[in-house]
Amino acid sequence: MRSVKDHPFIVLIALTVLIACKPRPQDLPPMTHEGRNTIGYFLSDGTLIGGVMDGNDSIYQSENGDLRVEHEYYYRKYMGQIKVIHLLTIDFSKDSINGLYYFKTASYSEYYYDIGYLDENAPNFLSIDYQDSVKRIIAGTFELNFQNIDTFYFSGTDSIRRIDTNYYQTLTRGRFDFSY
Repeated sequence: MRSVKDHPFIVLIALTVLIACKPRPQDLPPMTHEGRNTIGYFLSDGTLIGGVMDGNDSIYQSENGDLRVEHEYYYRKYMGQIKVIHLLTIDFSKDSINGLYYFKTASYSEYYYDIGYLDENAPNFLSIDYQDSVKRIIAGTFELNFQNIDTFYFSGTDSIRRIDTNYYQTLTRGRFDFSY
């Protein structure tokens, strides 16, 4: 029986394949408390989403002070056309007594279709680690689990909600630093 030492060419090919298949390092935006308008997270498949917020993203403040953050992640597809692939919406409510924000809810969609709602049976969290109402900064971390819930409407206002167990998306190691 021949050993691996007798086939250096095969060893060289195997090492080349292993090195070529190694994923490129991906970095989340830095965790800051400076109002840099950054957001980043990993999808279930390990894809990194995010970076510096741009003209496609928005932060709305309602009359009562609540915040809505919409982060759209685009990529190029089909002859240079830019298509949206991910839309993460995070809602924060402002406490009327102390004026601090807290996490209200989030939703996640792909291609502008409502796909993911927070899975109430999964451990979701969004921690606001820093707030400055004078500089208008809010920063923190999150891990959110979404499932698809389809709503079917029948006559009038009757509706049935169905959970699609085939679709599940987890956003992990998320971090944000917003100026509003």
